[in-house]
Amino acid sequence: MKHQRLYLDGVLAAADTPTAELVSQLVDRVGDDDTYAWIDLTTDSVDDLSELAGVLDLHDLAVEDALAAHERQKVSRFGQHTLLRVTNVALDESGRAVLAPLTAFITANAVVTVRHPGFPVAQVATRLDENAQLASYGPRFIMWAVLDVVVDNVMDALDELNDRSEDLSEILFDTASEQVPLQHSIFRLRRDTAEVRRLCVPLREMTSSLARRESAVDTSGPLQPYFGDVHDHALHAAEMADSLRDHLSGILETSLALQSNRKDEIMKKVTSWAAIIAVPTLITGFYGQNLSIAGIGTVWGAWLSLGLMLATSAVLWWQFRRRDWL
Repeated sequence: MKHQRLYLDGVLAAADTPTAELVSQLVDRVGDDDTYAWIDLTTDSVDDLSELAGVLDLHDLAVEDALAAHERQKVSRFGQHTLLRVTNVALDESGRAVLAPLTAFITANAVVTVRHPGFPVAQVATRLDENAQLASYGPRFIMWAVLDVVVDNVMDALDELNDRSEDLSEILFDTASEQVPLQHSIFRLRRDTAEVRRLCVPLREMTSSLARRESAVDTSGPLQPYFGDVHDHALHAAEMADSLRDHLSGILETSLALQSNRKDEIMKKVTSWAAIIAVPTLITGFYGQNLSIAGIGTVWGAWLSLGLMLATSAVLWWQFRRRDWL
């Protein structure tokens, strides 16, 4: 579903308005600073975007970036408008990161968003409704809502990843758990964390420039604290992603160390039993020689060899047990 809005005199005048009507209103009110519109398009609306590009004088390179699948997150200035590129991240049922990019063209009287169908545009609309008192500040209001939703969703994804890492930590020292499946889970979680972290770094830089008024968009005035709040959340998300990555590295290293220690324990036990078995083998092998030695062919010789095997095996077992090898 598309969410399109028209703001007149800084107040929401119409919602879910057809694109043609929004464009007509903007053309009729050229130069009116209190009139602006939000036009929402999806990446398959190439024809609509081409028409708007002519009406709003959108730069060709900016339009090309909007339709590209793998553009980085950025804020750039193109003539009379600004280009904002962000990517929303969410985790699916299997915990994989699902990316949905959005490109916004920000002019003096319009914001045109071209988004992946999976982008949570309904959340942006809700954010606008919850902060209707900011509508008088123009297209920057919609830009702030988009950034706020994207940063909050990144935080939610990191919180969920952090919960999964805590679950892995709890079963790490469970001797009944299989280490190989655990390590597979850790690797998958590290991959998903790296995907989210890859989005946090440009978000942090982008929101930092907006908070410091060093970007292509003038964020001074009453909206400045709101952009500063978004930057604080983006900074926290980047730090959380770094911390989570280090935490997962520690879990993996601990898992490998525990696996190595368990192998050492097994090797000690195998070596101990091999040594215990080797002594009776030595004694029976000695008495099995084709030589005339004391005890061969006698009852007392059989009891002597049996006693030696039992005695030496018991001594070895006690020594290994005392050293915690068995």
